[in-house]
Amino acid sequence: MKQLLILSRLRHIDDLTIKISNDMPISIDVEKDYLYNLGIEKGIEKGIEKGIEKGIEKGIEKNTIELVLNAFNNGITLQLIANITNISLSKVKEILKNHKKL
Repeated sequence: MKQLLILSRLRHIDDLTIKISNDMPISIDVEKDYLYNLGIEKGIEKGIEKGIEKGIEKGIEKNTIELVLNAFNNGITLQLIANITNISLSKVKEILKNHKKL
């Protein structure tokens, strides 16, 4: 655009050039653009990876909670539950309080 304005000034038609360029519709179908689609694909891949990671974390957390509750219901001491599950004693107590076991 800058070069077009410079050339139009040389011919003293810069006002006309500006008017025509402003009236000109500029439309690009970004969905057909290679770089746009590449960005979309990478975004989808990253989203899937994060979703899988979060799902795994949630599954591990759920299993840990179930293990703590089952161990407590079977009379295992809180310290032993913490040692077996490899979580802190305070976390064991927090899980039990959240499930109204303490």
